[in-house]
Amino acid sequence: ITVIPSFTLAIVAAPNTPDIDLGATLELAANVSPSGQYAYEWLENGVENVGNQQTITIPVSTDEDSIRYILVVTSPNGCKKEVSIGYKVNQPVVDIPNAFTPNGDGNNETFKLVVSEGIVFLEKMEIFNRWGQKVFESEDDNAAWNGTVDGKPAPVDVYIYRVSWRKGDGALQEPRVGEITLLR
Repeated sequence: ITVIPSFTLAIVAAPNTPDIDLGATLELAANVSPSGQYAYEWLENGVENVGNQQTITIPVSTDEDSIRYILVVTSPNGCKKEVSIGYKVNQPVVDIPNAFTPNGDGNNETFKLVVSEGIVFLEKMEIFNRWGQKVFESEDDNAAWNGTVDGKPAPVDVYIYRVSWRKGDGALQEPRVGEITLLR
């Protein structure tokens, strides 16, 4: 009988935190000892194969609130070992204010998308006056309306906004439409 020594296996993760934002990138590496010609299989949530290298880089993409990566390593002699690592996934939390005060006091000066958690990419922000005329439009990721129209202060009034954005993994969200009150 020939006894073949076993091997040790661990996952080294960067970032090494218990939770991660949707759309963030993970680097996962297999730490195997002793070194050798091993076969690697990385599974996301035990199902989808996401890599077959010793190290993988993967963007986090799921609608679930957690995700688990399983690593199955096979030695040259056919022995298998499995380890896993899990994360709580922070889905984006987006708030849209219903009023702002562009009066020069340094507080609440602009109307913008407020991201309190996660990663979000703004697609488009449009502001309309009560007669449906567009008074502001931007596709800039940091778009913010300062309460002016054609360089002049807009009147105190209720305006309509339409905001389109994507989650950190690129998933386009349903546009949000609502009212914003401009106060001075």
